[in-house]
Amino acid sequence: MPIAKALRRSPGYLYAKMYCLALAVSLFSARPISRRLSPEQLAQLQRLHSLVPHLQMPAHLVPRGSHAAPALSHRRATTSGSSEALQIHGTQHAHQVIRKAPKRAPSFSWALKSLAHDAPSFALPSPQGLAERMQRSLKLLSELPRRWLLRIQDLAQVRRRMRLDEREARRCPELERDAAVRVGLTMHPQETAFVAQRRVAIAESAALSKLLGLPEGTKVHPDDVPLVALCGSGGGYRAKFGFTAALEVLKRQGVWDVATWTAGVSGSCWSIAALYTVANLCPTALMAHYVTVAHEGLHPLSRGVLDVVARSKQGTYFLLAPLLAKARSGVVGLGLMDLYATMTTCYQFLSRSPHARPRLSRSTFSWAQVFERTGIAAGQTPLPILTAVRRDHTEGTPPYQWWEATPLEVGSPEAGRWVPTWSFGRTFRNGASTQRIPETSLALLLGYCTSAPAGPLTGYVSALIASLPVDTWASIALGKLNTFIQHRRFERRWGNLIRAADEPNPLVGEEAVGWERKRRLKLFDAGLANNLPSHILTTESRQADIVLAFDYSSDVQNDAAFARLSTFGQQRSLTLVPRQRLEPFAALEPLAADEDGSIETRFAGRYAQIIDVWRAERPDDAGLQHERPSGEPHMCIVYCPLLPHRSQRGFDPSQLVQSGLEARAGRRAGTHIAGVRRGVCGTGGAHRAP
Repeated sequence: MPIAKALRRSPGYLYAKMYCLALAVSLFSARPISRRLSPEQLAQLQRLHSLVPHLQMPAHLVPRGSHAAPALSHRRATTSGSSEALQIHGTQHAHQVIRKAPKRAPSFSWALKSLAHDAPSFALPSPQGLAERMQRSLKLLSELPRRWLLRIQDLAQVRRRMRLDEREARRCPELERDAAVRVGLTMHPQETAFVAQRRVAIAESAALSKLLGLPEGTKVHPDDVPLVALCGSGGGYRAKFGFTAALEVLKRQGVWDVATWTAGVSGSCWSIAALYTVANLCPTALMAHYVTVAHEGLHPLSRGVLDVVARSKQGTYFLLAPLLAKARSGVVGLGLMDLYATMTTCYQFLSRSPHARPRLSRSTFSWAQVFERTGIAAGQTPLPILTAVRRDHTEGTPPYQWWEATPLEVGSPEAGRWVPTWSFGRTFRNGASTQRIPETSLALLLGYCTSAPAGPLTGYVSALIASLPVDTWASIALGKLNTFIQHRRFERRWGNLIRAADEPNPLVGEEAVGWERKRRLKLFDAGLANNLPSHILTTESRQADIVLAFDYSSDVQNDAAFARLSTFGQQRSLTLVPRQRLEPFAALEPLAADEDGSIETRFAGRYAQIIDVWRAERPDDAGLQHERPSGEPHMCIVYCPLLPHRSQRGFDPSQLVQSGLEARAGRRAGTHIAGVRRGVCGTGGAHRAP
């Protein structure tokens, strides 16, 4: 019915739907993690907090009789309700101010864009006592009418702003352009030019000479500059924190300055997208932001998150406008994962300072503009790549087809079909776009890249099989079950109840001339295929020389990670040979936290493992092997899993508590840098972390 159809596409209906989802999540799991911790876990959090000088312990985690460490903020910070003198300290990044912590609202170490500093936390300590609780409840009730009136006004402005977006080419220049599907297995012409410019920029900056320790004044020819790629795995918030920390150290040590690409899977895509938008290529600022967000203790789909975003200026617009624009296409509907995409992205990108103008901006959600805005076009910065996969039922092919989203184009290196990034989301027919609409929001792109909850059931079964010992009755039974449900006619029946989001398929057209019949494109989290983005860096056109792979998977200690590397080699017809043979984890003694030397013994040589790669001459040679083929390797992978380290004994990052302290554990990724530097220099052997 037209009335019902118009209602489903109204801002009010979508907001009500989002509010109901957030309310349901809040009722079940939206409590801060710290309130569900045992005394032993709280003691561990407090110990780790003491190791990070710029973090302040939340008030509800500080034991009675003790005092939280003073928070650090930048010199532009303002202190409300305090007459304490400010003491200025110089650092290599910025001047910092130490001030006495307020009683209720902790301050943050802040550094995003040109934002103001020291916003109060949205996660205030829980009120104590019945009287205080009643007083707070009455105050909230009295504010409800005013808040909902403001919310209604915001909803009324969403359509007006969308009409401006669709009419004014100054706001959306892509409205004046038609798009076409590029067919071919080669890189985009602008990416080819970027690689050449990047090599020249690295050679002229002497960054490579400095990293390799060459004599001062040594000139490197652009043709001698290796193509280095920085990769982050999936792993949710652990990967988000960990890869951000790794990029922070890589940039400080000069490895970032010689990299050509940076790619991620799942949680690492959050870090890459935020780094190139809200953080202005400053991982230190991004880490400070993530720590601030983590201290709020809110579930990313909770009502508290919805309120935080919607109460910001134009927050309702950035939440709903991408969904309304997608619903208008008439080809795809809106599902749970679409709501998930805009809520999680807006919440993570939102500045926590009420003084920021604006706290969310249009440029933040334009992935195509990153190419010019961050200096990629001039070869000054590595090219970012977000990844996703598509279910592939073709006989004789891998179960998933890889897709990627760069600021230049979105497409599949395996299908050889590409569309400009600013046109993804339009309807196409036989390789030509049939409409002109604004660019799809980066929030929706990140929704596809991080949509692990919507993966097929077979993906979860495969992950479970990988974590089990080989040839056990459980692995055999699950393997047979997986084979059964992988049949095309059964997959929909046995699929995940949480459906993946849809986009208009840009490859639709006449099958007789090589196009597809399906009008909808479903993209999933690439971690379902392989938890590292190595596939997109080893195509025929994009051949990286050195891949620094940081793995934050939860199963890095049970040999499943190396099984994935072997599968990657088999699918890409590559022979992978580790330079140092290590015993499988299953053959090692259990880790004893009370023995000083147990961590060094168990994880010796595993923090940065160098793997040489050749093109396989025969199918049987593909995958992980022990015998080195003749000739020089074609590329090198430096595999860096996130493992326990002697600097934090008794702390296992694979069992990490989801809190702001993930930043500290993720920063242990920086201990890989010594092995990484030696790997870039080309020395042999796997290396221990310092």
